[in-house]
Amino acid sequence: RAQKGQLDINKENFRLNTITQHTLDVLKSSAEAKGVSLYLTSALDPIVYGDQEMLSTVIRNLINNSIKFTKQGGEVRVSIEKDGDDYVVSIKDSGVGLSADKIDTLFIPGSSNASSLGTQGEKGTGLGLLLCKEFVDVNGGKLYVESSEGKGSHFWFTIPEGTVLPALST
Repeated sequence: RAQKGQLDINKENFRLNTITQHTLDVLKSSAEAKGVSLYLTSALDPIVYGDQEMLSTVIRNLINNSIKFTKQGGEVRVSIEKDGDDYVVSIKDSGVGLSADKIDTLFIPGSSNASSLGTQGEKGTGLGLLLCKEFVDVNGGKLYVESSEGKGSHFWFTIPEGTVLPALST
């Protein structure tokens, strides 16, 4: 439905830290079970404009992937920064990383190279990152990746700043 432009999009202003912290709370037990540390490093509590459910899915998928591909004793760091009229959500891990060839095929539908087993044999469909890209795109942002084999991965995306609406006066 995303590729056909048939998604129901419900854009609104919302607090980005709320969904980010909730996602970390939900994924904390799976990270602890693997011995992976999770960190949220942000002094900001921004209001952004987008579809909260879609962006929550993006954050959850990216953090879950980082946990999946990080070995015991590793870490996943999530941060939020301001960049012009956008906010940037960044997920960095100390995981196994990706080759340049793998990065080139991450966002190509039907790529035979899209899915890999996690560090403890966790399976995936290879569709998560495609969905993340679609969701970020329809919300007016961009999704980026940098990675090196054996040195971890860095995924980040932009989301437009929201508007604080003044209280209505009577």
